[in-house]
Amino acid sequence: MSEERSAKRAEIGTPSPPNKRQRLSNGDTTIAGLHQNSSDDEDDGRTCSICFESWETSGEHRLVSLRCGHLFGENCIRRWLTESMHNSGVRVCPKCKKEAFNRDIRYLYASSLRAIDRSEEHRLRNELDAEKRRTQSLTTELAAVQMAGGGRGAFTEAVAGDLSRKPLELLPKYRLHMEKNFEITREQGCRVLLYSSQHSTLVASQKSSCSQSLFPGYGMRFIDPPTFKPLHFLPTSDMQVRDVSFSADQNMLAVASRETRVKIFDIRTRQCSAVFSTNDKMLWSCAMGRNEREHILYVGDFIGVTYVYDVRSPGTTLNGLIAGDCLSPVMDIASVPANKTFCNGGFLVCQFTQLIFYEYINETPVPSRINIEGPFSSMHYDVSQDTLLISVRSNRQYPQSRFILGKLVKIDGSMVFEIKATIFGDKATPVMTRATQLGVESNTLVAGYLQDSKQLILHDVRREERVQTLPVNEVVYDICPVSTPNGSYLAALTDNKIQIYTIYSSGGIKLHNFL
Repeated sequence: MSEERSAKRAEIGTPSPPNKRQRLSNGDTTIAGLHQNSSDDEDDGRTCSICFESWETSGEHRLVSLRCGHLFGENCIRRWLTESMHNSGVRVCPKCKKEAFNRDIRYLYASSLRAIDRSEEHRLRNELDAEKRRTQSLTTELAAVQMAGGGRGAFTEAVAGDLSRKPLELLPKYRLHMEKNFEITREQGCRVLLYSSQHSTLVASQKSSCSQSLFPGYGMRFIDPPTFKPLHFLPTSDMQVRDVSFSADQNMLAVASRETRVKIFDIRTRQCSAVFSTNDKMLWSCAMGRNEREHILYVGDFIGVTYVYDVRSPGTTLNGLIAGDCLSPVMDIASVPANKTFCNGGFLVCQFTQLIFYEYINETPVPSRINIEGPFSSMHYDVSQDTLLISVRSNRQYPQSRFILGKLVKIDGSMVFEIKATIFGDKATPVMTRATQLGVESNTLVAGYLQDSKQLILHDVRREERVQTLPVNEVVYDICPVSTPNGSYLAALTDNKIQIYTIYSSGGIKLHNFL
């Protein structure tokens, strides 16, 4: 193995790092065509030895070092490591050719090095991007009003109404307070959390503990708010539970695990009432229909197919849908009831690499791709607010993860995702986690988990700011709002525990109702 690595290093053993990347005829970039620059600026502590541009104290080209001690701009060395791995199968320092990895990259804070401080420039750029998003939102609103026949007068009235809202200093501030942190099992493997307001029951997926040795595998733990005392355990499957969904009346619970079938349980009797099989396809997600389609079950598998079932006929598949050539797993599905924009309703499908909205037209689901680029981690659709929260993992274009809140609208007959807020998160997103949204007092709060800093964040959409950050030592896989007569809570699920946070508004007043 060492000889093979030495041979690979020799293949890319250029005497010194380049400053420009030559482009191939097909538009792809390569490291092999990089040429050497012998300028003394390489070693005078002033410029990056890859691009020969000055370092910065913030932003994408901030000063970093590898384990060997050589200095570079962050985006340059990350690109170099990625491309050297692609071309030669090994990652090395461009100067000394020692083996290097992304985890070896370290930020430097040295006053003796000459670095350009562009913090103010980056701040202004962020503000400019925010203003562009607001302008785009107003343009979309203007187009929608004009299409509806309201004209300029209606738009002026809408803007005037917006300006008459309360100033930010008069808006209530929301805070989370840790109420309880308890273990629901000693075994790891909890992943999904869901609340039934109809039955005032919180359910969490977990692995069977030793005390449930008669029921090996996985199931759902029922928890009683507001005491949050763990109650009975419902065994559901042999494999880890990936997704659950309540029916419209919240009497039935659909459970999807890493198996080839989805089961529906009657939570009143704790009995399995129906089983839906996809033969040899491993399933990842499920969702029950709403309103006129409350008898519909949507199921997603690991290669990108969405199945549509009628729960009244478990042996019949109504549709097997796949959008384009995308073969990534279906992670989340959400039913969208009929509304003013989509008079026949539809359903949302979230895959790793694309988001699809299927609108029912003449009872046929017609797909439209949502104009947001992935990769995605999760989505959460709020029926009461008719808003969609999308969790996007970090990528080359966006080095930070994002929580994007928006609404599906139609412009000139085409479906458009109108963005209301973009919340930037962490850089490292190795684990698939879920965020949530809470409608409170004509406002929306977004709660999510930051993996690199191990923090739970609360973002106020009206204020356009992060209002709270809470340290969490364990990975939070799912977050769920819980509303009871005694107060409103936020439940966070880790590998084997549930953390309960009480939600307070200004003056320490406990919040009691979500929208």
